[in-house]
Amino acid sequence: MENDSVVTDAETCCLCMACTTVCPKHARILPPPLQEKMQQMLGVLKSVRRENEYFV
Repeated sequence: MENDSVVTDAETCCLCMACTTVCPKHARILPPPLQEKMQQMLGVLKSVRRENEYFV
């Protein structure tokens, strides 16, 4: 936060949206229509869990 605005470092942001889950002030959120759309499209994947893969 800078001057009461959310600021993103564009050089390091990879658009993973992890900031929305860890922001202590809840300044980063997905708009509700986008949350609903993502739930519709990706909701079935919540139950799928695979082991991590490492690529060399």
